[in-house]
Amino acid sequence: MEYINNFVITLVATMIFMTAVDIISPDNSMKKYIKFVLGLILISVMINPIIKFFTGGEQELVNTIKNYENMFYEGITSENENDVSKNQIESFKNNLNSNCNSLLKEEFSDKDFKSNVECEIDLQSMTYNIESLEVGVKENGIKIVDSIKININEESEQAISNDEKVENAEEIKNYLSEVFQIPTEKIKLYSMGK
Repeated sequence: MEYINNFVITLVATMIFMTAVDIISPDNSMKKYIKFVLGLILISVMINPIIKFFTGGEQELVNTIKNYENMFYEGITSENENDVSKNQIESFKNNLNSNCNSLLKEEFSDKDFKSNVECEIDLQSMTYNIESLEVGVKENGIKIVDSIKININEESEQAISNDEKVENAEEIKNYLSEVFQIPTEKIKLYSMGK
């Protein structure tokens, strides 16, 4: 930017100088020679940046661009970096959830899945550690209605775990454990109903 500022200032100063000389010069046969010389000065002022560019100005241009890049990166505060890393972590988790859903759908095509992965992600080393994996399972098609129990007390209702409500729960858990290299204890399944 400073380079352009200097060029514009020089050009304007030259134009003012040319106008002043043109006004001061006498109206005789010398005026056309004075205008010719002033025109040569103006052309040299306008060509000067192009000559500088071809004779080493390229490096100056590269250095200027690097300076702007450094100013841009220095302008990013730690808060912006935290926001960027939070967005990257959320995107990673969303991608991990959708990948888990699609892998399960490929293996168990008769069911629909909704995954929720809780994990720690290290963006520096590009590693992640899955703390827990909750998967909602929904049966496709018609399902036979289980027996309906009326007046169930809370203790007997809690005795039925969520995993028992999901058909092929152990098979799904083992598949996920093998794919994500995590113990089956970290995997929780629940039925999403119809």
